[in-house]
Amino acid sequence: MLAFDSSRYFRKLPIAGAKGWGDYASQSSVYHAYQVVHANGIPDENIIVFHPDDIAYNPNNPVPGTIIDRPNGTDVYHGVPKDYVGKEVNPNTFLEVLRGSEKLATNGKKVLNSGPDDHVFIYFLDHGAPDVILFQSEYLYAEELNTALKDMHRDQRYGKLVFYLEACESGSMFDKLLPNNINIYAISSSKPTQNSGKMFDDKKYKTMIGYNKKSNKIQTDPDIDMLKDWDVVDNREAPVYVLRNLIENSDDLVEKQKYTEELETILKGREYVDNVFNEYVNSIQHLMPNIATNAILHTKQELNNRHCYRQLVDTFHQNCFNLNQNPYVLSKLQIFVNICEQMLDSSDADIAVNRLIQHCDRNGYKNDQQVEPG
Repeated sequence: MLAFDSSRYFRKLPIAGAKGWGDYASQSSVYHAYQVVHANGIPDENIIVFHPDDIAYNPNNPVPGTIIDRPNGTDVYHGVPKDYVGKEVNPNTFLEVLRGSEKLATNGKKVLNSGPDDHVFIYFLDHGAPDVILFQSEYLYAEELNTALKDMHRDQRYGKLVFYLEACESGSMFDKLLPNNINIYAISSSKPTQNSGKMFDDKKYKTMIGYNKKSNKIQTDPDIDMLKDWDVVDNREAPVYVLRNLIENSDDLVEKQKYTEELETILKGREYVDNVFNEYVNSIQHLMPNIATNAILHTKQELNNRHCYRQLVDTFHQNCFNLNQNPYVLSKLQIFVNICEQMLDSSDADIAVNRLIQHCDRNGYKNDQQVEPG
């Protein structure tokens, strides 16, 4: 999973940003990463773990206190440090840890107190979209992440740094933003416009319990041959995939009906979100006379106008649907990219933002509204 020079100091930061049973794989993969590093002799004082810590004793866990990351796997939860858990898992704390915050250290929290001879490995898993990754209740833009990494280089906080980012469209977090001369090797699980995947739809756990190990660039599993027997499922389609399998494999009619209703709720919620975006794009089509509505909705243009994009994303998050509560919405943020790439005049972008606010207010959308059960 990783390589390091044992003659130098080594620091590791595994971060699981997502919470909830549906995102079991995020935390189980981070726990597995911790076990690998720990077994290779890295002391806990050199490892900082971020995790919501809400699945080990979750009511849905058939084996309370135990977490696996592959079928019939061994427990990967035992011994995992609780350095940052619950609400502490947020973008600001993460960036402060990278910068070696004196305030956090004074409060007895671990920070990255590394120097120019240290090798640092960062492993992050959560949901993503163009230029953004989620934490459990907030999100982090690519510019802020890359600024923090450049600050680390300026302040000589590492000798070599490897950043492995597992999220949909995770390549967009580094593409054309990360300098190639600061001794950082960034690896993403997906290209800037590509989704990532999960594996192991476990009947006992009734969720996907692992991330896509077939594409994992740092794979060291001794049982890697068993991967060929498992499909990789698009991360964003995982909830639908799991429920369809539960419906197909259940012999209990009451249980089957329960899963069917859950699936219908998800599909109706997604259709609702689709219509929200369709109606909004139609309402501002006059600002984009040189491109068809269908192209805005379904193509994938490259993001350059970040200021406009961030305005639309933040406005939608604050006035329409909370991104953290509605991960499916992330699949629609490319539409904002496409819109912004047509906004040649800043005044047009301002109009687009104001129309979005009006669109959300007029239709009664609420920031705390959840259209797809977590």
